[in-house]
Amino acid sequence: MSRVSARLLRLMHKDQTEKGLGLASEMSPTSWALYYGLKAVQIPQPIYHAHETDPVKLNLRANAGKPGKIGAGRNSIWNWNQHNDIVMKMSYMFGSEFPERIYRAWLGYDNAEKIKEGHRRLCLPPMFLHPVKNTKR
Repeated sequence: MSRVSARLLRLMHKDQTEKGLGLASEMSPTSWALYYGLKAVQIPQPIYHAHETDPVKLNLRANAGKPGKIGAGRNSIWNWNQHNDIVMKMSYMFGSEFPERIYRAWLGYDNAEKIKEGHRRLCLPPMFLHPVKNTKR
C-alpha cells in the first residue's frame, strides 16, 4: 500500500540484492526514503480490533518500552506469541481470523445476520483488511 518513486525502488532493490538488507514489507519504502534523505509520507492505516479494548491499556502494551526504545525488547507487541490476545484480533494481521469474518459477513455469508444485529445492511467504516483467501460460501 505504497506509492514509491522509481529512484526509491532502485535504491531498495540494490540494497536488498547486493547488501542483503531487509525489513518488514510495510516498513521498507518509508524506512529507505528516510535513510537516503528522500521525501516520505506515511498515512495512518485504519485498523480495528475484534473486541473493545481500553485505549490506554492498549497503548501501554503496544508501545511498551523506554523513550527511544518503544516497541522493542522482550515485551514488544511484535515478539512472536507475546500479545496474541491483541495482535491476532486485528483487522490487518496475517494470522487473524477477524478480517475474514468481517469480509464474509459483508458478502452475506456465515453469520451475517447475527453480525448485522438488526440493521438492514452491514455498513463498515473505511478499514484495511488483511487479504482474505476463503471467499467461497
